[in-house]
Amino acid sequence: VYIQSIHLSGNDKTKASIIYRELNFKEGDSLTVPQLNRSVELSEKRLFNTSLFLETHVTAQIDSNRNASIDVI
Repeated sequence: VYIQSIHLSGNDKTKASIIYRELNFKEGDSLTVPQLNRSVELSEKRLFNTSLFLETHVTAQIDSNRNASIDVI
């Protein structure tokens, strides 16, 4: 799976660079589906563990061309 895009939403105070730093992947990475699932789970935990957020949600949507779009809320 190719990570095509990462979308951040619901964040008003924290700099995007801090959020991207905590993600276990970046745009352009190529992962297997199990690797992507594990990376999404780890990234959500890492964001929450910063204590900057009350809750975090990281989801991946994979299209028919095996391109992934990641939403970080």
